[in-house]
Amino acid sequence: MPTIKDLMRKEGVEDSFKEKITIHGHNKDMIDEALRKLKQPNPSRFFSVKEVFNRIGFGFSNHQFLNILFYNIGASVFLVGLINGLRAILSMLFSSFMREYNKIKTFSKNFISSAGIIYGFSFLFIAYALAIKSRLFFALALLIGSVGVVAHGDAYMEFVRNSLKKEKMAHFLRNISHYGVFITGIMILVGAFILDSIPLFGKLVTFNILGQVFTLRLYGHVVIFEITSICFILSGYILSFVQETRRNAEYYLSNFLNEFYKRMQDYSSVIIENNMVKWMFFTTLIFSFVQILGNSYYGIYIYENFKYTAFGGFMNVAVIYFIAIFVSFLGPMFANSLKIGQAPLMVFGSLLIAILPLTFAFNPNILAIGVAMIFSVIGSSIMGVSQGLLANELLTQEKRDKYFSCTGFIMAFPMLILIPAGAYAAQFLGLQLFFMLIAGILIFIVTPLYFVLVVKSQRRLFSENY
Repeated sequence: MPTIKDLMRKEGVEDSFKEKITIHGHNKDMIDEALRKLKQPNPSRFFSVKEVFNRIGFGFSNHQFLNILFYNIGASVFLVGLINGLRAILSMLFSSFMREYNKIKTFSKNFISSAGIIYGFSFLFIAYALAIKSRLFFALALLIGSVGVVAHGDAYMEFVRNSLKKEKMAHFLRNISHYGVFITGIMILVGAFILDSIPLFGKLVTFNILGQVFTLRLYGHVVIFEITSICFILSGYILSFVQETRRNAEYYLSNFLNEFYKRMQDYSSVIIENNMVKWMFFTTLIFSFVQILGNSYYGIYIYENFKYTAFGGFMNVAVIYFIAIFVSFLGPMFANSLKIGQAPLMVFGSLLIAILPLTFAFNPNILAIGVAMIFSVIGSSIMGVSQGLLANELLTQEKRDKYFSCTGFIMAFPMLILIPAGAYAAQFLGLQLFFMLIAGILIFIVTPLYFVLVVKSQRRLFSENY
């Protein structure tokens, strides 16, 4: 029997033809529902345009550019590390909450759209903070933006999955992981070019309109953050054209707060009751702490020490992270292709990551840092794969789900102590000594802990099987 859509395409959608379609065994309600769906615009096009705006925005608002500009208006090393740490903590807490809430109620497109618009406006606030050189305003804008991007990102991905099956996605949208990397990488380079061409203190531009000469002071950061803001605002607005396909029962956010707390208590028992899982959590905590603070300072160090060499200023940072973005795309494939034991895999991964801070500490030149960045990105991919394999060995599927659901939430609380302490160490020691410190933590604490953890896990499996 032909489908309703096939018949409507053949017969037309006017009322006079509905009777003919009914003859084939379809009732009127089914016809009306199919007609409504047929008239809906294809959401794949809107999602594709939205993704382009997102990727342009992410490129111009590169994390390292923000850190450098924050540092350039007088933020101390301690403050840069502290704010980056707080951004990470807020992201952990909010992401955990949203993931659990989404199990009960799917976020509406209005919520996702509003989050994107808030994230976009946060960059206007950052541009204003740079104009008045306000460290407080800059920090607040960064923190607000970190909440907006989590809400916009996590909820949006779920919304896409609910609204559009993969086989109905346009070619561009199906391959956005490929095209998106390219767009973001190009925008990082364009953003760096603008920032280097138009410095923080501005550049006078003269133009003539109908014989009248006008002079305007142009600021590079204002240009890129206005573009970023417009991109994310338009990205949020585009969702208004997409039809929601899932309706939710009314469930108030305030009702879920208590439920969320109970869930986290239940999930945390997976960590508390198993000593091996405790060690895995502790090692991941230290590893994440080192990564958060290291990434807070790498771009600043490159900019400050090589601004007059190689590509100069922001472009040096952009080129290194441009390479890193493309390597991150290839990293998981490389990690999965390694046919070595799990213990050597984790040791190899953590030592590759340690090469980057070691290079900053002992051999700080652009070429060496670029190569070290490649090794570090590959090492991070290896660690991601091996951590997943370790969790598979230690936990059942149900317990794994609980572990990964509560890890970010629980980790946020010790981070409230570790991050300020680490940022103070960076301020007190200076960046080169601090890079030596985090390299030492990776080599002499994280690597041995992971090695012992894997060996004990495999011994336990061996004893259970034999």
